Amino acid sequence: MILHTYSDGKREWIVEDLWEAAKDLEVFEADTKSFIDQLEESVWGEMNGLDLIAHLYKLTHANFDYPIILDPEGYIMDGMHRLSKAFLERRETIPVVMFDKDNLPDPSYIREKDNFLFLISDTSFVYHKWENNVMNCQKYMIEAYNEEDAFKAVNKMFPDRYIQILRD
Repeated sequence: MILHTYSDGKREWIVEDLWEAAKDLEVFEADTKSFIDQLEESVWGEMNGLDLIAHLYKLTHANFDYPIILDPEGYIMDGMHRLSKAFLERRETIPVVMFDKDNLPDPSYIREKDNFLFLISDTSFVYHKWENNVMNCQKYMIEAYNEEDAFKAVNKMFPDRYIQILRD
């Protein structure tokens, strides 16, 4: 299972952990236009047709019952599909919660120089390579029948790299 993550270029959070940490934050309405600059950024990397379909599905099923999560500087940690849907529907405001520096949860991972992160399932993994504070992702398919075989296959392809196995 590949987990949904957010990165500020150095630190990375598992979004499920952000939701848990944000559950008691006050929800408030924010002007959707205040996020226009973030919509102009490339947050989903290069997409093929199937990736685009998956994102369109997420966008059309985005649920405004869940507020957008902002980091202390106002960057969207989770909620880009909801924000995109709000713009399509011409909504003037959208519910948000915002961490401050005191209640921002610790990151799930901290990128160090030349740190590479692999997220693995039994049949595939994603290679996250950090370059100039940008995370480039490439998906690989492997033949493995269990987690141990998957780990060995990835370790053979990329020896001496940090490998994180995420379980279903």
